[in-house]
Amino acid sequence: MVKISKSKFWFVLFIVIICLVGCDSKTNQLKDLNLQINSLESQNIEFRKQLEVIGNNNEELSNKIILLKEKNVLLVNDNKETIDQLNNEIKNLKKENSSINYDLNYLKCDFEDKKGFLRELKKTLKSNEEQKQENLMLLFDPEFLEIGEKLAGLTVHSIKNMYGNQEVEFKGDIELTGTYSIGEMGSYFYVENFDKVIPHRVTNKNRDSLVLAMGNKDAFIKALGNNYVYKLGFSIKVKAVFSDYTNILNYGTDQTSEISFKELIYIENK
Repeated sequence: MVKISKSKFWFVLFIVIICLVGCDSKTNQLKDLNLQINSLESQNIEFRKQLEVIGNNNEELSNKIILLKEKNVLLVNDNKETIDQLNNEIKNLKKENSSINYDLNYLKCDFEDKKGFLRELKKTLKSNEEQKQENLMLLFDPEFLEIGEKLAGLTVHSIKNMYGNQEVEFKGDIELTGTYSIGEMGSYFYVENFDKVIPHRVTNKNRDSLVLAMGNKDAFIKALGNNYVYKLGFSIKVKAVFSDYTNILNYGTDQTSEISFKELIYIENK
């Protein structure tokens, strides 16, 4: 039997105790590490759950945003339709207002014409002067004319008495003296003493003029020959035979009455 000295025995015992203590320490460390790992895994699971909840919330929010966008588009479209509808209603109201204003102006002008016509009649009734009676026969209102009626040797050929547009066409020849002028708005024939020589309306008397556009002014210019100069401000006084006289009155416009040149009699200011 081997005998071990006390010193060796205690040394071996010391080594064994150290080993046992070291093993316990590592075991404890492993336990601690396992506990930490388990805790981290639990936290990881919790984090995943939270991420899943956040993901679901994010998807829900995205869906809500899409719905809100769709509602916004619908609202914008509805508002646009409403605005367009209101704009159309405003345009229609403006048209109606314009039409009403036109009607009022027409009625006012027509009333003034008829009032003037009656005024001229009263003047003639108060006087027995033959000349005034003859002049009155040249004054007319479309509503009181008849087809075939004669005024100043001209025969009433047609009557257009539409709302706001009145035209009376006369057939026959008539001698007129007047001035042919070229202005910025065109060339026109200004009849001299119109109220004594050609059928006219109260409107012409109120304006104290009867301005005619020539439908065949080229023939008139040709008849003038070298006396005609095409330039702004040119004017020449003539006496000539005309035909196909149309008295025109379009309320709200400056449309001119028309006549056709037939024959030049003479030129006064060569």
